[in-house]
Amino acid sequence: LNDAEMKEKIKELVEDPNFTFFFHPETSSTNGNSRTTRVMFKFGAPIEWKGTKYNDKMDRADEQEEIYGEHFGVEAYEWSTELDSEGLEVFVIGNVLIGYAINTIFASDMIYLLISITLVWIYSSIHLQSVFLSSFGLLEVFLSFPPAFVVYKEIFR
Repeated sequence: LNDAEMKEKIKELVEDPNFTFFFHPETSSTNGNSRTTRVMFKFGAPIEWKGTKYNDKMDRADEQEEIYGEHFGVEAYEWSTELDSEGLEVFVIGNVLIGYAINTIFASDMIYLLISITLVWIYSSIHLQSVFLSSFGLLEVFLSFPPAFVVYKEIFR
């Protein structure tokens, strides 16, 4: 498509009520510019993977879901982060994709948590001159979280 054909097609889509969901609300058929555009990819069961065929979505559903999550989720998340680095902002929506993104972020943040706990333990061991007191001091801090959570949830609702 050349530029004129592209603009004409966008104008048709913006005017069609079935497609307005995919464009920013400020998009009009006169300007044809959209700050954001939505794209939907629909995937369904049964899937076919490496020569394994499934009869329907209930045929070994756990196996199909695992294949979908492990392969499609990883690839789509990596694809979206690659596009983000190139200046195109991509928001990935879907249970598998969001779950993969959360797990990836959680794993990287867990490293910072472990480093900070270790540094606090080392500092307190040096300052108190006792590994025993430092260890039980950190244990006391960690054991205070469950009761604090109960007070927060039950009393300060």
